[in-house]
Amino acid sequence: MRRRPGTLLLAAACLALAGPPAGAQPGPPPPAVGDESWTFDTQLLGERGLPPSLARYFAAGGRFAAGWQAVQLSINGESRGVHRLLFDAGGQPCFLPAFLAEAGLLAAGDGAAAPDACPDPRRVLPRALVSLRPQAGAVEIGVPQELLRPVAPQSRSISGGLGALFNYRAYALDFGAGGDAPRLRNRYVDTTAGLNAGGWLLRSQQDWDGSSGSASRLRWRGAYAQTTLEARQQVLQAGLLSLQDPLFGGLPLLGVQGFPERTLIAGNSYAVTGLANALTRVRLLQHGVPLLDTVVPPGPYALSNYVLTDRNSELEVQLQEEGGASQAYVVPSATLLLAAGNAQFEGWNLAAGTLRDPGGERLAAGPALASGSRGWTHGPLAGVAGLLASAGYAAAGTAVNARLESLQSQLWGQLLVSQHGGQQGLLGSTTASRAVGGAWSLGVSASLRSPGYRSVQDTEDVAQRSQLGLALGWHAGAAGAVSLGLARVNQAGSGAADTVNLAWSKSFAAGASLNVGLARRDTHTPSAVSGAASSNSLFVNLSWPLGGNATSRSTLQQQDGLARRGISVEQRVHPQFGWRASMDEGSGPSGRDLTVYGTPWFSTLSAGISQSGPSQSLHGEASGGVVLTGDGLAFSPYPVQDSFGTVRTGDVALVRIDTPQGPVWSGPHGLAALPALPAYLDSRIELAGKSVPLDVEVQDGLQVVQAGRGAVLRLNMGLQRVHRWMLAIRLADGSRLPAGSAILRNGSELVTVSDDDGRALVIQRDEQDRWSAELADGQRCAIGLFEPEPARPDDFFIRASARCL
Repeated sequence: MRRRPGTLLLAAACLALAGPPAGAQPGPPPPAVGDESWTFDTQLLGERGLPPSLARYFAAGGRFAAGWQAVQLSINGESRGVHRLLFDAGGQPCFLPAFLAEAGLLAAGDGAAAPDACPDPRRVLPRALVSLRPQAGAVEIGVPQELLRPVAPQSRSISGGLGALFNYRAYALDFGAGGDAPRLRNRYVDTTAGLNAGGWLLRSQQDWDGSSGSASRLRWRGAYAQTTLEARQQVLQAGLLSLQDPLFGGLPLLGVQGFPERTLIAGNSYAVTGLANALTRVRLLQHGVPLLDTVVPPGPYALSNYVLTDRNSELEVQLQEEGGASQAYVVPSATLLLAAGNAQFEGWNLAAGTLRDPGGERLAAGPALASGSRGWTHGPLAGVAGLLASAGYAAAGTAVNARLESLQSQLWGQLLVSQHGGQQGLLGSTTASRAVGGAWSLGVSASLRSPGYRSVQDTEDVAQRSQLGLALGWHAGAAGAVSLGLARVNQAGSGAADTVNLAWSKSFAAGASLNVGLARRDTHTPSAVSGAASSNSLFVNLSWPLGGNATSRSTLQQQDGLARRGISVEQRVHPQFGWRASMDEGSGPSGRDLTVYGTPWFSTLSAGISQSGPSQSLHGEASGGVVLTGDGLAFSPYPVQDSFGTVRTGDVALVRIDTPQGPVWSGPHGLAALPALPAYLDSRIELAGKSVPLDVEVQDGLQVVQAGRGAVLRLNMGLQRVHRWMLAIRLADGSRLPAGSAILRNGSELVTVSDDDGRALVIQRDEQDRWSAELADGQRCAIGLFEPEPARPDDFFIRASARCL
């Protein structure tokens, strides 16, 4: 029976490392640095016909390769992530001062100030136990507590760095009503430019809106500088800001503010859902300020990629369909409260400056403003209390949040008091939620506003007086899931509005799903002429897989007696590219839409054509980000966040790398963007092996890093183009190289051993590499004259014959 290459090597290692007979005591554990208790039976290897160099190699035991290596570091049993550590020619670690500082260790021995090129761990940390596990790429260090540098969790993160970013999202719509009617054009561009330097962030956010029939508008949403005081876990901002105070948040401010660092990761948004009858532009606004402006194709949609600026105010949703039809509705604040996390964090929230135009079209200074609040936590309770003052206006408030884990419940309440122009008012809000038995969930919210209450932005009395919301959910196992939502809004002098939403969803085998929704809205007015008005709607969506990464979806929508039905097919023809086609008919003109979309290495793109009756439209959208660091320019299909970086893949392009935000790909020069690294959390950066060409060797394909807020990281996966040779080696007399002969690189580095047929697999990293073979009797010969054979499809290596002379 013919053995594969490496069989002799494995057998020899097993023989040499064979344990004691049955019944003997277990052997010693793997050695630590400096442990010389192991011995290796080199004589046994020689008796098996293996050359002396192979015996000497095994006698030295497992070791790290010389040079810089990425290792998984743990100290006193606690993981410290991946660090780069230098090893000498014998595989022993070099405890350089930079490594000690990174690891949070204090040098205590004679090596603390030694200028050695490779400081010995036994001299630098005499009382430490260092265990090397090269097979797992890990280094474990045990040290006394006095040798640990006191560190906060944030200081373990990589901070600083220099880099620039540019985010963009742009879409274009061209509506044509047919005939001689003029075409309606919409253009929208949203950009963010930024710079990170030494832990500071500089950001400028702006958008441009240009539509036919109206003047184009350039809006400057924000421009600020930001840094994090890690020791205090506080963030400082200065410039054109959005107030982060948990009681008065969302106000547009020109000034400075400070708030707890965790506030930046506590955002919650209400998912705006619906069914688009045609290609539709959707805008979300609060206080008249756009939060999101996007385009959705025909069919169901769900939008949650926006940030609420004020959970105490309603959310306005504006829809503009192809052909010019438009509608708008309001999501009550009682519904938003049920979707919010209502989290309070310990620490101060302080701000001072002037109010600015919420539309961002002018920078005229408004009235001066100052606010302050203090968050606290005590067991399951968390709360905040604060004040806000402006010219002729003052407000105070408090909020408390209670999580009762034993009852699977959460309670939250808030009370705000305002005084403005001699008038006083109250705004009270509360929510309660509970999970029952793992299958039921219940949520209730209420909000009451007295006639005199106003926010600092209100210029006139607000019509809404009270709101009530109820959410009920039931997960019925095989029967699916049911949800019920109720909302009532009472308005001063204009009656009330009631909204009811009932939904049922069910997943079936093979990936099929069914969703049914009912909605009713009743408006009651005191006017004898207007009376009451009602609106009813029904929505049905059935989705099932077609195979070949294709999915079909059928929809039915009925509203106030008008019905519309449609069908669509979507297919992912490639992990990065796909298409979607839809058609619908019913009340009104029939519609057709075809859209292609993709995520190439540099952007997220979509384009399509749509038709509704005689009108035809074209639409396209592009979004993504650009990163510039000392390693060069890199592109991302996703927006770049506060902490980012780049990763180098040698000179290899189109290599896929999985990041916390999604997969990215290296560009033409082997550089990929890391668009988002969660602050003070581990980020797993992993190379997808299937995307690497066969002639490329990966040195460090997985890295786990922890970035500080505003950090810019520059990583390297260590990709190198190599030649893998499967050599059929013959001696000078034409005979095969004896089995078990050691194959050496540059005379000293053991690479592999030959198999029974005299073959050996070698990796040539450098054109100057010299190869030789050592036979069992210790004689050596030089390997040369590689003669490649014709390539075979999908070969991992190049087959070649060689001579050993």
